[in-house]
Amino acid sequence: MHLISALALLLALPIRGYEVAPRITDREIVETLTELRAGQQALRQQIVDVHRRIDDLRSTMLALFSILIGMMAAFLGFRAYGLL
Repeated sequence: MHLISALALLLALPIRGYEVAPRITDREIVETLTELRAGQQALRQQIVDVHRRIDDLRSTMLALFSILIGMMAAFLGFRAYGLL
C-alpha cells in the first residue's frame, strides 16, 4: 500500500510543476511593446508637468518670502526710529 502511494506521489509531482504557456505571436509582442512605450511617454509628460508646477510654486514662494522679509525689515526700521 505504501509503495503504491509513493509511486502515485512521484508520478503526480512532475505533472503539477509544468504549466503550458500560451503561445505569443510576434504581433502581440509588438502591440504590447507599443502600448508600453505610449504609457512611458505619458508618464514622462506627467513628470515634466510636475516639474513645471514645482518650479512655478518655487518662484511663488520666493516672491512671498521676499515680501515677508521686506515687511519685517520695514517694521524693524520703523521700530528702530521710534515711529511705531
